[in-house]
Amino acid sequence: LLYRQLPPDHPGLITTLTNLGGWHAKRGNFDSAKQIFDLVLSICKKTWGEFHSETALAYMNIGRLLLDSGDEQ
Repeated sequence: LLYRQLPPDHPGLITTLTNLGGWHAKRGNFDSAKQIFDLVLSICKKTWGEFHSETALAYMNIGRLLLDSGDEQ
């Protein structure tokens, strides 16, 4: 419901999307998690820029996902 009320790139969605990506990752749905974490990264970069702590956390989540999935490229 929150997703429908806000624009798809609204920073208010970051926490919810990050939690959803983590949920998918814990269940082994790495492709779904990666898509969600990429969206979070895009929102962070658009909202705060490349060098903000929220953007760094988004990069960290993607990195952790790649390690957990065995895709370390």
